[in-house]
Amino acid sequence: MGTSLIFTKMRSHTCSEEHQRAQFSEIMSNPERFVEPDPELPLALLDQKEAFFLTQYH
Repeated sequence: MGTSLIFTKMRSHTCSEEHQRAQFSEIMSNPERFVEPDPELPLALLDQKEAFFLTQYH
């Protein structure tokens, strides 16, 4: 692998990381714009937790 190819891959990876950080910052600054709350989620998570404990300890 040549030096220019290594540099190109490193630059691409760095740009991708910066883009992800920018997107994450945008989401965290206004999560209501990106996340739709599900009122049934807490109960679903509790059901999964109970099912996990049943399969692990019985």
